[in-house]
Amino acid sequence: MVVQQHILNWLYSVLTSEYHDVNRTYNDVAQALAQYPSLLPRTDVHTFDNGVSALLLHLSGTIPVIFRGTTYRFPISIWVPHAYPREPPLGYVTPTDTMMVRPGQHVDPQGRIYHPYLVRWAEFWDVSARRYPTASGFD
Repeated sequence: MVVQQHILNWLYSVLTSEYHDVNRTYNDVAQALAQYPSLLPRTDVHTFDNGVSALLLHLSGTIPVIFRGTTYRFPISIWVPHAYPREPPLGYVTPTDTMMVRPGQHVDPQGRIYHPYLVRWAEFWDVSARRYPTASGFD
């Protein structure tokens, strides 16, 4: 799916104020928005585990998950730290009022997503960086 140009323009303008690697962040987020059109970008205040708060790029919406042959739409929230891609995105399952988080191998009771790729992010973050040398249309 194609992401609307005004959203891409807004995204780029948000990233230029605080983000360390604007081009990589722009390209990765634009690709996520194209692949999952239900994700909506905005800025919002995130409070880290250490109590520090920051205004971050926040993607929220649903993603399709196939479980036992049935596709479910899981509500998620993804926070992109300013140091992205050197720091991994923070992901959470965000249940509606009629849902509950079921802790599992990759999700804690508060909905925080833990995945081997995220745990080993420092080993992988620069491998895919070579795919996106610049933010197309803004160079």
